Amino acid sequence: MYLLSNSIKFTPEGGKIRISIVNSAAEVLVTISDNGVGISPEEFTAVFQRFYKIDKSRNTNNNGNGLGLAIVKKIVSLHQGSIEVDGAIGEGTTMIIRLPVRQT
Repeated sequence: MYLLSNSIKFTPEGGKIRISIVNSAAEVLVTISDNGVGISPEEFTAVFQRFYKIDKSRNTNNNGNGLGLAIVKKIVSLHQGSIEVDGAIGEGTTMIIRLPVRQT
């Protein structure tokens, strides 16, 4: 839910947000993409650190505390999953979560 909220927060009115969920025998892949302000490749690791905020010039809604993505990463990690980010400034952001399917 937080990733969707972030996409809404950083995508201008009239922008596009895409959510995809793909389930295979080995994993569930959740992808959230937008065409918002984007994240530079230099920030791909930093955005998951506690209290990290993107450059204020790109953040017109500065209400966050910089903990959200760190919490998302921790929750995904507790489920033995991974989270990745891709994108570029001015072109949008894609967040990819991979969660293993538990075999019973």
